[in-house]
This record gives sequence, structure tokens and C-alpha cells, in this order.
Amino acid sequence: MIPNYSELVPAYGRDFKSAKLAKENFLSGKDWQLASVFEGGSYCGIADFLPGQAVLLRFDGLRKVCPVKIPQK
Repeated sequence: MIPNYSELVPAYGRDFKSAKLAKENFLSGKDWQLASVFEGGSYCGIADFLPGQAVLLRFDGLRKVCPVKIPQK
């Protein structure tokens, strides 16, 4: 299990200009990468988190961040 409030960056060089696009991408199950040095940059997706957990998504050249709460299944 990945800890609460993980910060994620888009995987494979993707980027998004808006929080809406970043959230849609994450919630659709696309890969993201853990930004924490302690996590080693592992790839992950929505399936790796429990319902109710919160994550922070970086977007717009990693300059902006938006929170996302994992929905109930």
C-alpha cells in the first residue's frame, strides 16, 4: 500500500495544462510516477491506492498541483 498524500508526476513524459485533464488521466487508470525520493520513482496508478486516500498530482511542467481523492468502488 502506498501512503496517504503521495505526490505523483505524469509518467512517460506526459504533461497536462489543466487540473481537469490531469485528474481525468489519473482516474482513467493511466500510469503516474511517485515523486518521492523515498519511493524511488516507482510507477503507479489509481489501482495502487485505497478508496478514500488522497494524492497530489503535479501538472503544467510540474509547477502546479491538484489534490485527488480516490473514489469508492
